[in-house]
Amino acid sequence: MLRAVSGRQIFYPTVADIRSATEAAQHAASNIGCYTRPWNKAPIGIKRLFHHYRSKDAGCPFHQELILLFNPRDRTAPHYVYLGSANLSQSAKGALEQDKKRNEATCDVKLVKLTNFECGVVVPGSIVNDLLEPGIKTWQDGIVPHVQSAEQYHLQEDRPWNDPRWVIGYGEEEG
Repeated sequence: MLRAVSGRQIFYPTVADIRSATEAAQHAASNIGCYTRPWNKAPIGIKRLFHHYRSKDAGCPFHQELILLFNPRDRTAPHYVYLGSANLSQSAKGALEQDKKRNEATCDVKLVKLTNFECGVVVPGSIVNDLLEPGIKTWQDGIVPHVQSAEQYHLQEDRPWNDPRWVIGYGEEEG
């Protein structure tokens, strides 16, 4: 939930981001979790990718995964857009493993441990503007629900939101 990747940034709410949301949004956030736990043991390079999720609809974060893929020579419009609802977890994303069958078509790698099936769509960037509602000025206004200039996590203070029920036994303080 509430994850978007832009360039080399992951927009994901911190504990404080969720605590500052409306009461209804806080209750709705009980079903999300970030697999990067325990946070204090995550590699610093991974932690530096995380940025605050600031909803354009203040206090109401969206349950949406958004991945924007750009052509490195033209960042004015996305090459592809993925919209879905999966969490940032191994059960939703799976894990890559060496394929013992040496399957050349998959580069000898296979996806395993995928236990949570989520829905998502991939939209070619060339048609994104055609899908916008009348009156929407830019594709960013039409499909990106968060502030793209939100600040990076303060690594000594912030940690990604996990409902406290998700982190029992993972060495994390409560959400």
